[in-house]
Amino acid sequence: MPKDFYDYLDANKKAFELATSEEVRQLKHPGSRSYESKLLQTIKAIKDYKGFTEDDEEYLNKLLRIVGEGALPKQTAKKLINAFTGIQEPLKILSILRSGIPQEFFKEHISETAAETSGPREVILSEYLIGR
Repeated sequence: MPKDFYDYLDANKKAFELATSEEVRQLKHPGSRSYESKLLQTIKAIKDYKGFTEDDEEYLNKLLRIVGEGALPKQTAKKLINAFTGIQEPLKILSILRSGIPQEFFKEHISETAAETSGPREVILSEYLIGR
């Protein structure tokens, strides 16, 4: 085998490890997520309220994930923050959240459902051809 075969193999292994890791990478933009961070804080603050149903708790968990991933538009977050400024009751805040966020944000993307992420990792080796 030529020497560069192992260099390519190492590069492919690293790329495969990066592509299949389950860690969610978040880009940090200082100052640009102020409404999103306020929204996250508010959701976390009301999340432990004992008057929520299981559906409400599941909704809040999904919403935390959506906002944490940056999938919610900044203008939507701004409208929500302005809508429940000064409101202290968790049920009213939840009602504002439910009415202010379209259901499209809660649908799973096709790529999330199509990829099978459980089970052992597999490496498919390809053939290294030498020109003659």
